[in-house]
Formats: sequence, structure tokens, C-alpha cells
Amino acid sequence: MDLEIGTQGFKRVDVSLESFLSRISTGKAVLFTGAGFSLNTKNLNGKEPPLAKGLAREIAKLGKMEPSDNLMYVSDYYLSYKSKPDLLNLLKNNFVLNEVSDDHISICSIPWKRSYTTNYDNAIELSNRKNGRNIESLCTDDNPNDYIHIGDICLHINGKIENSTVEHLESNIKLSNSSYISADCFTSSNWFYHFKRDLESCTALVFVGYSLYDLDIQKFLFDNQSIKERTYFITRKDATHEETYFLGKFGHVLAIGVDGFGNLIQDNKSTILDQQHEDYTESLVKYENTFDDINIRDAEVERFILHGDIKKSHIDKAISIAQSIPYLINRNYVQEICDLLISEGNNVALVSELGNGKSIILKSVVANLTKNGIDTFTLEDDGGDYLSDLDVLSKISKRIVVAVDDYDKYIELIKHFDNTKPANINLIITSRTSEHERHRHEFSKFESKFLEISIDILKKDEVEFFTSIIDNIGIWGDIANWSTERKTNHLIRKHHSQLSLILLDLFNSPYIVDKVKKITNVLFSNFKYKDTAFGIALIETVGLEAKSSLISEISLNNEIYDGKLTNNPSFRELFKIENNVASSKSSLFSLSLIKNYFSANYIVEQLLLIARHLNSESGRSYEENRIFKALLKFSFIERLLPEQNRKNNLSKYYENLKISAPWLKTSPHFWVQFGMSRLPYKDFKKAQDYFDQAYSFAENKNDYHTENIDTQQARLYILQCLDANDPVESMKYFQAADDLLNSLNDDVYKFRQVIKYKDVYINKFFNFSSKQKVAFEHSCKNFRSAVERASKVGKISINDEKTITKVIESLDFIIKDIQVKR
Repeated sequence: MDLEIGTQGFKRVDVSLESFLSRISTGKAVLFTGAGFSLNTKNLNGKEPPLAKGLAREIAKLGKMEPSDNLMYVSDYYLSYKSKPDLLNLLKNNFVLNEVSDDHISICSIPWKRSYTTNYDNAIELSNRKNGRNIESLCTDDNPNDYIHIGDICLHINGKIENSTVEHLESNIKLSNSSYISADCFTSSNWFYHFKRDLESCTALVFVGYSLYDLDIQKFLFDNQSIKERTYFITRKDATHEETYFLGKFGHVLAIGVDGFGNLIQDNKSTILDQQHEDYTESLVKYENTFDDINIRDAEVERFILHGDIKKSHIDKAISIAQSIPYLINRNYVQEICDLLISEGNNVALVSELGNGKSIILKSVVANLTKNGIDTFTLEDDGGDYLSDLDVLSKISKRIVVAVDDYDKYIELIKHFDNTKPANINLIITSRTSEHERHRHEFSKFESKFLEISIDILKKDEVEFFTSIIDNIGIWGDIANWSTERKTNHLIRKHHSQLSLILLDLFNSPYIVDKVKKITNVLFSNFKYKDTAFGIALIETVGLEAKSSLISEISLNNEIYDGKLTNNPSFRELFKIENNVASSKSSLFSLSLIKNYFSANYIVEQLLLIARHLNSESGRSYEENRIFKALLKFSFIERLLPEQNRKNNLSKYYENLKISAPWLKTSPHFWVQFGMSRLPYKDFKKAQDYFDQAYSFAENKNDYHTENIDTQQARLYILQCLDANDPVESMKYFQAADDLLNSLNDDVYKFRQVIKYKDVYINKFFNFSSKQKVAFEHSCKNFRSAVERASKVGKISINDEKTITKVIESLDFIIKDIQVKR
């Protein structure tokens, strides 16, 4: 069903009403209303609310001023010299509505994902109440994090009059020349990021009663074909050629008016409701196996190795038949995890360090389960109501597995699962080791138990298969002529069988470096493109999905919405853009890109600009907050910077970070991080000064535990022990470290410092007195026993095993060597 829409004097354009109705019936469409939406409503005066010029004349009359159509001038003068309560009363009489039309009620009868309006009036709220639905009425000053997940929201971009007070006249309520305030006011608000998120995930963006004069639309609708296809403008029936022509550049135009739109919904209500299936899910999407007969090409394998980008069909194929061209390591964990989920009915948490393949293993598990007849759902839309989705799936009478990658973003889903305990659902979730550790305390409270599996280490047969992959695509470089056995042993020995370390070595090979250099030299000649590439790489290194909305925030520009960039051949060599996501999804490649292809000075300056921007955001999203926290962390910043002159660049970064975010000057955590940045360079005096700062500020904070400072202070003492030439001074530092560590609770952070005891033994033990040697041996034995006790009572997690193994190896070496030489 098509509708011919147009105005006098130009070609008509067909709009598919079937497609339009389908899009707005999903519950994921966004409504955006302008001044024309309020036609045929009645305010407390029994009239339609005035437009900008009419309002200006009424305010001028109230203030006994010269008549004027200039709302900005009239309102500013009135607020400066006249009675504010009288102005508020006038506004309420004009913009608090007590009557809306059947068309408004019809338009608001369907479930919109979110509503935005430029209007001061309560037309949307009243229309929803007429439908028996309450909707949260908000302004841009409200914190989006408090409301963004509750669903029924109407954001008044220029402020709202209903329930406003005199204080709101110069804060929430924005009076200007236009019925729509300057676009910059909205684009600089905390809500604009969430609006961009809505653009990415909505099935339709529908403007009703929107005027060309409402806003410079180009400020927030971008040169993006995907967005244009989902954007609709409902304009008045007699809209001019100029209006419809311009709006047509940004989407479909339906010149049917508010009444025509209301009638369209009313006439098709049964069709719309039929699409609201009881088992419909927004965020949790059922996985379906797909197969094709086309073999993977070498270029695709290389892209997979470099970017982590692989077609769904290739994963499905790899888990089903032997690979004639090697490209995907079928990890031994996959079948083990499937058995744990299905045969034994467990929930599973996969954890790994950066770049060790947890996401690919998760995809392989999902493909394997689906192949074997298990309905498996993956979390695809983080903006949807995934809690309700879980409830929907819990009512289906069959076994279901729900897969959640990087679950730490969806911790509420895990809590909801634990509270509701759906008998037919098992979860498989993934996380980076550090994030999982952060949530360990919460997991200990759950009744639903999760078996933790660390997938960092490749088995020998998996390393051998990886060797065959690299053999086939020919990127070994100067070791290409080695035997398979020698290459395999080299990867095991040099990179400890960790996929991330193997891949980082490949990224640094001359073949890859030369290839990427040619691409970046072209792309980075445009500074905004360079900033955008850096933003994407930073987001992926943090471990987040690089959606366009987040990219624009972190890149500090909107180039990601420009087709000139996304269609740029050099850009597409580095990043794949699909559904408004830069889906290279290779955090390792992104780390390599930052470290090897941006100068250290650029990295420092750009990180500081991003930190300053995020620090100014009062309602940071989960993603923005996670990036901001990463920018404070020494280990993260150190990883990004090239080794050359790293010491000075770290110092420059932290010195300026406290200027970008002044509150850090009194943060104990900041001074700990700053101190840690001095330790690798033996700048012990500065490190001690910064740790002293941290202790001082910690004293003034209620319930601030100093364990983090203590472990780093102990580390500093040990390094000073190793550096000291005087045996007495060396022992003094060791004793200080040992006493401090013994005063702390048994955990991996404390035990990690004990690894250095082996260096103390090798380099300093022979200069200790007999009494000191006995005390040293006694301390090592005590720590060895403490590690065993901590493991037995569950204080050592699977994430800590590598560290604890090193601790045990160091202590066992010391204890045995002392016994042998005694």
C-alpha cells in the first residue's frame, strides 16, 4: 500500500504506508512533535496555544510594552523588569491544556519508545492520560540516567509549563524568537547523546507538526542513509513546496496533517495491534543458523585476524564441518560449555583478558547450541527493555539459553534473572577479567550460581591450528620458513599460549605495519577523520561497542554521521560500519592502532580533551562513565602510549588531567594512579609524595578503605629495597613492605606484591644477617600458607589463577632453595 504525497508544482513521491505502519507498530519508534502538533487543542483560556509571535504580543501586552513579535526581546525585558508570577500565570493559561482532539489521542495510543517535543504544552502527556497511560514529563535539565530506562518519557527540549514554578522561568523554560530554541541548546545537553542512541535503534523517527523554523534540522539529523530511511515528517496538507522539498532531504514526507495521521492510526489499529505479539522481544533476538556454499577468502581471513570481523555464516560453517581453508580455532571450551549449559543445567561466565577471544567463543557456543536444537537468544539492542524480554521468554515452554556479551553493562539483567529464577532459562555471559572482578561481590550474593571459565590460554592443538591459519594467509614475515613445530613452540614459549600476545606480535610485523601505514597516512590527513578513528579505537580498547552516538561523543565531532567518511575507502579498510556501529570489534587491533599510528603527543592531548568533555557531562551514560574511569587508570594509559619517552608523556598526562577535571586534586584514587606512573621509572621520591597525598585525602573521606594505597605503598618499599645499596637500608624497606602486607586482608592484590620477594631473595638475601634470613624465610612460609587458606575459603577466583600461580612459584622457589643451601 503506497500513498502519493506531494504539493503543487513538483513530482509526487510514493511512501509505503505498509512499511510505515509496520515500523511504528514495534514499540521502538520515536515521536518528535513541533508547534503544528498542538493545533486543535484547547488551553485554560479555551483557545489553541499561541505560536512564538502571538506569545510575544501577549507578553508585551501584559508588561504594558510596545507591541513586538520578537519573543526573545520581549521575554528578556519582561523578566528583567516586570512581575515574574504574572508571566508564569500567563504561560500556564496559554500552555496548560485541558482538551486534546481524538487525533492526538489516537497518535498517542500506540506505544512510542520515547517522545520529544519543542512545545511548552502538555499535549503529549494529556493524550497519554486519555489512553490510560502515565508518561514522565521531563526537561533537558533532568538527569537522563534517572529516566532513560523507564520507557514512557516525554522530553520538553524548550521546557514545560505544566507544574512549573517561578524559578523555572529562567532555567527550564526557554523563551526565544522561535518556538524552538537554538539547536545548540539541545545538542550540548546531556540528552543529545541519548537522542543519537534513539536514532540508531529506533524503527522509525516520526516528526509531527514540525516546521522548518523550529530548528536547524541539520544539527541533529545527519547524512546517513540508514537514519533517512527510518525518518518520517507528518506535515500539514497545504505544506509549501519549499517545506516539503527541504524536509525530503532528510526523510519521507507525508503531507496529511495531524488529523490525517490520527485517522491513519485509527483505521489501522487492528493491524498495528496484530503486530504486538505476546512473545515479541525487543533486545533479546533469537539466533538462526545460516549457511552458504561460498568458501571464505584469504582477504576475509586476514580481516578476521586483524579486526575480529567474521560473517555469522562462517562461524556456523566452522562449527559444523571441517575447514578446508583454516580460519577459526574451534576452541576446546566450546563443547565443554555447551555440555555445562544443557546437560548439566548450569549458568556460565566466560572471562578473559583483553583480546583473548571470549566474544568469538560466545558466538561459537551460540551457533553450536542452535545447531543442536536449543533456542538461543543474544542481547542485541541495549536500548530495549531486556528485563521484560526475559520475562517473556520465561513463559515459553521450552529450554532456552540467553547469551550476553560484556555482561557488566547489563548487571540489572543478571539481578533480574536471579530474582525471578526462570526455570527454563540458562545464562551464558562474558566479561573482561577486571570488570568481572569488580562485580564479584554482587555475584557472591546471588542464589543463581555461575560456573566461571577463564579462556585466556590456548591448548597446544589450538596453537597448532592457529599456526596453520597464518601459514595459509602468509603473514609470518621472516620466520615463514620455520617448521610448524618450531612456530608452534615459539608461540607457546614467547607468548605463553595467549592469543592476545600472539596477535599483538602479528600487528607489529613489518607486513601489517606497512599496510596500515599506507591507510592511515591518507585518512589522517583530514584532522576530523583522524579524531574519529582515534575515538573508535579508544572505545573498542575500553571494550565497548562503537556505536555512532558514542563515537561522536568521544571524537568530539559528528563526522561519523557523514557519508563522506563512512564511504571513504581508507576508513573502510580500518573499520566496518553497519547499522550505525563501527563493528571491527577488535580491541587488540584498536590498541595497536593507537599505539603505533598516533604520536604520543597526539594521544596525550586527545585523551585530555576527551577527559575534559566527559568531566563536564553531569549525566554521563554507562559507556561515557566507563571510558572516563579508564582515562583515570594508570595501567590503561600506560598501555596506550608508545614506549619511547613514555615516562615524560605519563607525567604530562597526569599533570594536566587534574586541570581537565579539577575535582581529581582531592581524590585519593587519582594520586595513587599518579604515584603508580612514577614507579616503573624509579622516581621513588615523587611516587612517595603522591602516595602521601592519597593517604592525606583518604583521611577526610568517610568509609574510604586504603587497601589500594597500601598495596602500592608496599610495592614502592620493595622496589626501594631492591634499589638500595646499603644492606641495612634495603632490609628496612623490605621490613616496612612485609609489615604492611601482613596487615592487609588476604586477596590477589596483596599477594601480587609478594611475587617480587623472589627478586629480593636473589639480589639481597645473602647480605641479610642470620636473624633477618630466618625472618625472611618465616615470612615466605606464612604467605605460602595464607595463599592456600585464601584459595580454600574462596577468596581466590578463577581470574586470579595466573597471578596466584606466579606467587606460589616465587615462594616455592625461595623456600626450596633455602632448604637446599642450608
